[in-house]
Formats: sequence, structure tokens, C-alpha cells
Amino acid sequence: MARQTVTAAADRPSDRPSPLRQRAASISGPLRLRLVAFAAALSLACGGAARDAIPAALSAVDDRGDTVVLAAPPTRIVSLSPATTELLFAIGAGPLVVGRTPYDDWPAEALEVPVVSEGIGLSLESIVAARPDLVLVYPSSANTSGVERLRALGIPTFQARTDRTEDVTRLARALGGLTARGAPAGWLVRVYTGG
Repeated sequence: MARQTVTAAADRPSDRPSPLRQRAASISGPLRLRLVAFAAALSLACGGAARDAIPAALSAVDDRGDTVVLAAPPTRIVSLSPATTELLFAIGAGPLVVGRTPYDDWPAEALEVPVVSEGIGLSLESIVAARPDLVLVYPSSANTSGVERLRALGIPTFQARTDRTEDVTRLARALGGLTARGAPAGWLVRVYTGG
């Protein structure tokens, strides 16, 4: 019986990742997200990320298992988590952000957005005054009553867990779906995962 030798893809010179791709693959966490966001911003500056064709309704299941449905893409978003704020800017929805926490400080454009609340323990009066048509919050027990009150006022509220780097791709897709920016979100996911 003839013995076959299989050369691993990484052993073939033409299949080895470039030194730049190897370095990019070793970058993780917040730095990688910031680099991806920079690339997305660069793409936007060059005319890259446009809205998707608008479906009849935009929806996503949040991290509490609630389905959030929007009749139209949001035009005023309050984002009460630095990670969701960064993702919104990365997918081209940064101009829609009308409220943030004091910790949402990147990209630099986020600093121009008014602070409306801490991320935990919602300041409902300030949030409502921003007239959002979507609020993004962390699913903390300290936020439960605030989320219920916002929803009772008819303000769609999406609870997004942002504890792990694995959450980045899932949230990018969800936010892309809710903001009709699925294509830029998909691109961000591919860049982030190296795919």
C-alpha cells in the first residue's frame, strides 16, 4: 500500500499567511476592535458602508431572549455600553447615536454625543429626553425596571451582553440587522474573525 504524504497548508510557501496577517491574527480584544473600527471608518470615508435595502421590519433577539422589532431603521439611538457604541460607529451607524455613558469615549466622534446615563442604573428622564427610537443597554438586574419602563413608554430597548470577545461578532450582526447595516456588519465580522 502506497503511503501518501500530505503537506500541511501552512507548510506550503504560497499558503503561508503574510507576516502582516500573522501579526493581525495575534491582536485581540479592545485593540483589535479599535483597529477594525478604524478600517470601517476608513471604508466609510471612501463611500463604503451604505444601508441595506430596508426590510418590512427589523428585528433581533437580545441577550435576555426578548425579540426587539422595529418598523423602520432607528434614527436616534441611545447606546449605554462602550462596546455597542464602538460597534455602531464601526458599522456606519455612529451618526445615529444621540446618547451615551461617560465611559463611551471611542471613537473620538463619540465624545461629541451627550452623556445621558451611566450604563448600570438607568437615568430614565435623560434617556427619554434624548427622544430615542432604540436604546441599547447591558442586561443587568439593576437595569431591569428601567428597561421595563422604557418599553412601557414604547421605546424599543435591546439588552446586549458585552462581557467576552466572542460577543463582538454576535452583536455586530444584531446591530447591523436592527440598523439596516447588515452588509457593513458582515464585513466587520469577517475582518474581526480573519475570515
